[in-house]
Amino acid sequence: MGNEVITAESVRQTVARNGYNIFDEASVKKGVEDAVQFELLAAEAKKIGLDQDPAVVKQIKELLVQRLLAEKVDKPLAGYRAAPEEVQAYFEAHTNQFRRAAMARGTIITLLINQGNEAEARSKAAMALQELKTSLKPEAVARAYSEDPSEKMNGGLSNFFVEGDPSRRYPQAVSDAMLGLKSRGEVAGPIASPRALYLVKLVERREAQPMPFEQVKAEIHKRLHRVRREKLLAEYCEGLKKEFPVTVNEAELKAAVERSKPGAGPPGGPGGMP
Repeated sequence: MGNEVITAESVRQTVARNGYNIFDEASVKKGVEDAVQFELLAAEAKKIGLDQDPAVVKQIKELLVQRLLAEKVDKPLAGYRAAPEEVQAYFEAHTNQFRRAAMARGTIITLLINQGNEAEARSKAAMALQELKTSLKPEAVARAYSEDPSEKMNGGLSNFFVEGDPSRRYPQAVSDAMLGLKSRGEVAGPIASPRALYLVKLVERREAQPMPFEQVKAEIHKRLHRVRREKLLAEYCEGLKKEFPVTVNEAELKAAVERSKPGAGPPGGPGGMP
């Protein structure tokens, strides 16, 4: 086709990619037609200059980088696997990263704050807190005082709060308060937010637990592989800098950072580029 040669291998790949039957003559002919169509479209795109389109150039550059990394970084790492003693040493040096987080749940009472009723809400919270401290049935206290419909329904029993995970339902201060309680029956509050006051009483706590080495060994192998890859990539790029010297315009970099700050204004406007 013009100066382009469509090889039998190219047709075979087209047949396989499109799910045609390689042993059926009609399917093979359809594969040839598809391959010709592809080359015709590619030739026309190049003729009208689409190969110079910035988006296309960027995609080609990204594909080139991916291919280069596969060849120069990933291929040399194909046979790498951290030695057992290296894995064990990493585990011992990072035990704080391999543990089950502490968890806690309990009774929560929500008292809403509306405009003008803050004093009333605090007075109600004080009464509820006193009953919550002494009652053996915190669910009854929640049903009596809570202004949250779901808390009234389930007696205020929360789901587990997990250390390090934000709660989707309650403010972070409520989660922190629940996780800060150590003994069953311990109470905290009132915890204030702009819209409500919260009281909490601990029902169940599960302390943080170290995870067994065997359970995290595979994850450590992945981490060490990632570290080795990052090191190899950095070394490879340092070598490339000798062939392709790099200069950073520090003044322009600093100016770009300043322009990106809130209130700096758009480029060309106040605080932006002239």
